[in-house]
Amino acid sequence: MQKILLYTLIAAGACLQFSPLAAQNNKTAPKMESKPKNNTNTPKKSSDKVNALKTTMNSTVQEFDVNGVKVILKPAENSVVSAQLFITGGVTNYDIAKQGIENLTLSVLADAGSKKFPKEDFHNIIERKGIYIQGSTSYDYSLLSLRTLAGNWDQAWDIFSDVILNPSWDEQSFEQNKGQIVNGLKQSESDPDNFLNDYTLRRLFKGKRYETSPAGKPESVSSLTLEDLKNHWSKIAKHKKMMLVVVGKISQDDLRNKVAASLAKLPAGTADAFVTNPVKIDIASINVEERDIATNYMRGVFSAPPRGTRENIAMRMATAMLSERLFVEIRTKRNLSYAPSASLSSMFDPYSSIYVTTTKPNDAVQVMTDEIRKVKKEGFNDKEFKAQKEGFLTSYYMNQETNEAQAITLGVNELIGGWEKAESFKDDIYSLTLEEVNTVFRKYANALNWYYLGKKADMDE
Repeated sequence: MQKILLYTLIAAGACLQFSPLAAQNNKTAPKMESKPKNNTNTPKKSSDKVNALKTTMNSTVQEFDVNGVKVILKPAENSVVSAQLFITGGVTNYDIAKQGIENLTLSVLADAGSKKFPKEDFHNIIERKGIYIQGSTSYDYSLLSLRTLAGNWDQAWDIFSDVILNPSWDEQSFEQNKGQIVNGLKQSESDPDNFLNDYTLRRLFKGKRYETSPAGKPESVSSLTLEDLKNHWSKIAKHKKMMLVVVGKISQDDLRNKVAASLAKLPAGTADAFVTNPVKIDIASINVEERDIATNYMRGVFSAPPRGTRENIAMRMATAMLSERLFVEIRTKRNLSYAPSASLSSMFDPYSSIYVTTTKPNDAVQVMTDEIRKVKKEGFNDKEFKAQKEGFLTSYYMNQETNEAQAITLGVNELIGGWEKAESFKDDIYSLTLEEVNTVFRKYANALNWYYLGKKADMDE
């Protein structure tokens, strides 16, 4: 009889209920967030460097409107300027049949040049001047990114804005980028971690927005035409669907003038409202994709608080502490897995999860669910909570070392309720109480949906 442990996590202090369900199979899935890494291996940084980063993070942020275009500017004293053009909507901007279209569109935009700067001239200039332009996508928003030295800012913006307003749609760039993306997607499908991530999201969000993959699938991207990309860009290149975030040593007047002469000339369009529909799991289940591989890959998903809330911050802290516990119990004490972990996704529709790769899935899952039961009954303790707070903040600030990282953090927080959340993050963490964290964990860790890639025989007694 199949014995992979499907547990319903009920009220704190109660037992974990075993619920064997029939395995289900599904071979299609979009790409998910990358596998979380255990905090235990995070290198320690000097307090002086962290304090310097805190000072940088707390510098004055300016928010203003330029003829309907929202702009956020954060002055910086270093020589780098980072401009992040957010395009809202994410995977809701296209149908599942055309998943991957926005990713390919932005890849071509960032490579093909513009009417004023044809492809060869475009690449000659940006390579000579050290100007970096790139497109990227996620489930919730896309980015067209610019990075340059402050001394090249005027020319860099001239190129960047012309790419946005007057893309060249070079046929060769289209074919090259399309081929590279399709090949990358095919390779990704053969990687067990990537497959499990895709499989999890496809099943977890079936019939919902995250069933669509921003990267696309080989077949969906292969079917796209250059005309499809032109039509898609015409659809999303609206200034109310955009937000510009800049971190660098430039003036507000200069940025206002540049935006007024470029982005503000785009059609207005309609703004996308922020919506968060977190995963809610009340019934345990298991989803199995059998594959003859050396080790088995497993992810258990449970409920999460809405994005942009204090509960969400508390759950981030809780899953970080749970991850530390799983590392000790599964790797250090029992050597059942190299890198078990727990995490809270940063997507607008968040979910909590635990993850493990192992040749002994029954043993590993038993330990993981026992640890969750223990936390629900006893709570996290004050010692680990205080240590996690400091480590959490150190990691946060170290991840904000670059102007680019700060710009993206400001922009994402603006999308979920206000850029001020990025500036107040330290205070939010310091004010968080152990009671809040334990209460949130008990509230949301109620059932697990398991996603398994590997040998079914390893699940049997």
